[in-house]
Amino acid sequence: MHRRVECQNLIQAFLSYCFPFNWPPTSQSWIPLLAELPTKIKALDMASAAVAASAMGHMRGDHALVKQGLGYYIQGLRHLQKALWDPSLMREDGTLAACMALSLYEALECPSLGSEGYFNHCRGIIALIQSRGHEMHSSGAGHRLFLGVRLPGVGL
Repeated sequence: MHRRVECQNLIQAFLSYCFPFNWPPTSQSWIPLLAELPTKIKALDMASAAVAASAMGHMRGDHALVKQGLGYYIQGLRHLQKALWDPSLMREDGTLAACMALSLYEALECPSLGSEGYFNHCRGIIALIQSRGHEMHSSGAGHRLFLGVRLPGVGL
């Protein structure tokens, strides 16, 4: 329980820093969903914490926090693999958001590896969107997630 609270506090700190209170509430960004979606999906918790720890660690020059982000990333990958094999979790918005957050983490932390890894993840995200069906992306969080993938996915 303590770890979950620690992750949620880290995610809130990251979002507060990146999206100030005067951020337009009508924004269609998917990133605030990291804190808004239900947390029943462990992959989403870990992926969100990975992005938050990495970003906040770099902003503060805190190498221990950046390293902690790597640990969250590895756990996020494990939990995502389980979620993708679980029929009850595969189509959840939280699973798609976890995929997107892990892709964002890799873009932030692995720039020396070039764009190939990022584009491979984008292809996987697009395949997940297709398997979820269009009805999952017509409104609410699913639509915001779809919009977050749409532009990067156009070039694939």
